[in-house]
Amino acid sequence: MKRIIEVFIVLLAIVIASEPCQAQSCSDRAMWVWYLPLENQKAVKDFFEFCKSPHGNPDNNISRIFFCCRSEPESNDFQGLLNSENEIKLLKKFIKECTKSGIIIDVLDASNDYSAINKRVHKILNYNRKVLPEERFHGFNFDIEFFEKDMAAYKNFLRSLRAKIDNYNEDTKQDIKIGTVIARHWI
Repeated sequence: MKRIIEVFIVLLAIVIASEPCQAQSCSDRAMWVWYLPLENQKAVKDFFEFCKSPHGNPDNNISRIFFCCRSEPESNDFQGLLNSENEIKLLKKFIKECTKSGIIIDVLDASNDYSAINKRVHKILNYNRKVLPEERFHGFNFDIEFFEKDMAAYKNFLRSLRAKIDNYNEDTKQDIKIGTVIARHWI
């Protein structure tokens, strides 16, 4: 557990350690959260305290998190928190606290299993359909580098994701956002 918290702190320090910014330009600061043990109340409390005032500076507060729903730190199941009622209960409580704290929460997915992306997106959208507005994810962030060099295939992949999200948004009157990385070999 100590190692997990150390890794968490190092990652946060890297994100925050950029040059200090003015309060006006920091109105939308974000960070990735690869794992947070939601059953550990102290870890969750420390997380929210950090988001309010990173390194003691409330001008640099975190207003958006990209949250990986792992139930274990090294798990490749990026949606493990959606596998049991107890974990879903913890997740709902956490998202509700994010909402209350003014933090927008997007789901972070990094699996390179392209064939299962639609299934994973469906799982999150299903979750959002079943919960109260203050317990919902606001978007998706896919840290998935499309390693094929076929730009047309990548664009089709993105179009299919966009269509799925657009259909969901139209059906539910929500406004789920989507973001993804761009593979290095295309830059």
